[in-house]
Order: sequence, then structure tokens, then C-alpha cells
Amino acid sequence: EINNPVAFVRANLGALADVLSSVGAKIPADEAARIQEELSDGRELVLESLDGVDRVAAIVRDVKGFSHGGGGSRQLVELNPLADPTYVSAMNANRIVRECLTGMAMRKMGLTKKHYLSPLTVDDKRK
Repeated sequence: EINNPVAFVRANLGALADVLSSVGAKIPADEAARIQEELSDGRELVLESLDGVDRVAAIVRDVKGFSHGGGGSRQLVELNPLADPTYVSAMNANRIVRECLTGMAMRKMGLTKKHYLSPLTVDDKRK
């Protein structure tokens, strides 16, 4: 069930990365530097999103392998080593998706400066 939407998202992100790459060649010379930087930022976000989608696909494979253990005799197993990599992968994928969405929202708000620090997180010298 999850693999179909993941494959669809991955294909669309791959196509978007290709479009961003090809658009750069069609930019007028006087605007090239500014637009190239924005396209590069967009391409970087798409590539990070593709990495996240690949991680989700890996999680699906791990869970599928875990749930379809086989039809043999039942045996005692230690669950922690089997469950931990899946949990860690899920948490990493969740973090990557949150970071990508945050980056896109910040760019949409005009916050494009590298290493932006929110006024809410900067030390305001209160004791």
C-alpha cells in the first residue's frame, strides 16, 4: 500500500529535479546569477526530499521483511535488534521531511539567508 504513493512521489521529485536543472540553461545572462542560486537551492531541497523518500522506501522494505518472516516453525527471537533499525529509520525519515518542509516554508516567507536563527531561539540575555 505505501510503496505505490512513495514511488509516485519519488518519480515526481525526480522529474522536478530534472526540470530545475534544465531551466537554468534557459535564463537570460543578466538574471542568471540570482536565479541560478534560487534554482540551486530548489534542486537541493528536491534532492533532500528524494533522500527522504528513499528512506521511507527502505523502511517499507524493512517492515515488510519483518512482517513476512516466513512459514517455518516458530522460534523465540529477541525483538529489540529487529525493531530498533526500523524505528531509527522512521525517526530519521520524519526528521528529514520536517527539515525539508521547514526550509521550503522559510524560503516562501523570504528567509533565505544561510544559518538563519529565529529570534525565538537566540539568547535574549534574560536571566
